[in-house]
Amino acid sequence: MASVSNLNAGTNLGLSDLYDQLQTAEQANLTPITTQQTSYKAKLSAWGIVQTALQKVQSAAAALKNTSAIASTKVSSTNTAFAATLANNATSGTYSVEVTQLAKAQSLLSASATSKDADLGDSSQASRTITITQPGRKPR
Repeated sequence: MASVSNLNAGTNLGLSDLYDQLQTAEQANLTPITTQQTSYKAKLSAWGIVQTALQKVQSAAAALKNTSAIASTKVSSTNTAFAATLANNATSGTYSVEVTQLAKAQSLLSASATSKDADLGDSSQASRTITITQPGRKPR
């Protein structure tokens, strides 16, 4: 392509000034487009940052689902009266068992049996019923 080295050669038309005005006008037309392009680039960059941060949150949330990786639960006891066990869905924490009242010995009273083969109950009735009651409670 040919280039023009001197626009005023042999003329009084002021082509150099006309060229400068044309260049300024075209540059003014490009300014909004350049500004818009810069804005879009900034928005795209910000969206990329948000997307990366969201992926990190999703990864962290997935890691939190695996409770065995973040908490180890165990049962320890020096007790000999009962055993403590751990369920799969147990909530972590410290628990203690306090005995507030000891069990009392229990005894059942009945008339003496004459032999191991003898029938229990009143033999004068057609059927026999054995009633077991606890003190303070009504029989069922």
